[in-house]
Amino acid sequence: MMVGRALQQGRDPHFRLGGLAPIAGPFDLSSFEAADIAKALPPTSAKLFTARFLDRVREPTGKLKELLTALDSTCDWKPAVPVRLHHAKGDQDVAYDNALYCQKRLRAHGATQTLTDAGDVDHNQTVRKALPLVVAGFAK
Repeated sequence: MMVGRALQQGRDPHFRLGGLAPIAGPFDLSSFEAADIAKALPPTSAKLFTARFLDRVREPTGKLKELLTALDSTCDWKPAVPVRLHHAKGDQDVAYDNALYCQKRLRAHGATQTLTDAGDVDHNQTVRKALPLVVAGFAK
């Protein structure tokens, strides 16, 4: 999504955006799977990280804030081409909610988009099932 946005903005003189078909991407990094991850960690963040690190993460500034914001906003735009999102509800590595988040953000910006569920398969199988659909979509 980030490369597509850059191409649409004309950041490369040689390439243009022809289509987008992201597969199982983490589009909402600041909130996804937080509860699941937290269950496996020590009871307090102070037991896991230094106080200095925690202060920086709680109130990011500068480059850290810029980078985190950029990752959360990969779907906050209107591509001039249709977006075909692919994900699997069975993916345990990247939550399906990330695809729903991206779809919602794209829709809010008026983008033409679809989301295809690859089913009850893991992350690697998601890619294997989606790739033929991606190729077929670009062949049209």
